[in-house]
Amino acid sequence: MAVGGDGNDQLLIIDDPDAVNHGGRLQGGNGDDFLFGGFYDTGTRFDGDAGNDTIIAGPGRDYLYAGDGDDVLYGDGDASLPEYLLTGGPDVLQGGAGDDQLTGGKDKDTLTGGTGADRFIFHIQDSLPGSAGRDVITDFSQAEGDKIDLSDSWYRTSPGHWVATEFTFIGMGAFTGTEPSPGHYNGQVNYRYQGDSIVVSGDANGDKVADFEIVVFGHLTLTADDFLL
Repeated sequence: MAVGGDGNDQLLIIDDPDAVNHGGRLQGGNGDDFLFGGFYDTGTRFDGDAGNDTIIAGPGRDYLYAGDGDDVLYGDGDASLPEYLLTGGPDVLQGGAGDDQLTGGKDKDTLTGGTGADRFIFHIQDSLPGSAGRDVITDFSQAEGDKIDLSDSWYRTSPGHWVATEFTFIGMGAFTGTEPSPGHYNGQVNYRYQGDSIVVSGDANGDKVADFEIVVFGHLTLTADDFLL
């Protein structure tokens, strides 16, 4: 266990996979902390505590608890690299009070924003169709200004080759198919009810087939205002 205490701390696991073993923990304490899980499948718990924290987990099954403050949580390593999104494990991300940004990464992740206007950020390869691959948002709140962010979406056409996708929200309508524009695909996002939840689906390349799905707990009526596209 590594504990930062009060103040602005940086806690990193980079070279030693045994620094935080399975069941280990990084705790930032109060202050604006940076917690990084490295590139090993260590299965770590991250606690940001109070402050505006940035937590970047490793590729294993991790648990991220931001605490109070405006926090940024990444479930799998360096989320700025699209290829890296193809690695990782199922993570649990919990924001807490404040306007948080949560990115689960690959595999079936569970995201809880807590109070505040939170952004649930997804990339096309993060949350695959079918119950085994869908990420879950547990507490999406329209009243608090939560958003599902698909604004930085890239469709993987082949290894190492990505094409940007610009989505349009079509409510509960069926995918109609779209033609690509120069330099990007024109995708569509819709939703449907499934029991007490919503399934948000996206066709990223215009072929009328869902390329990703996200489960949102609750029986909400979604509008374009609930998304950043």
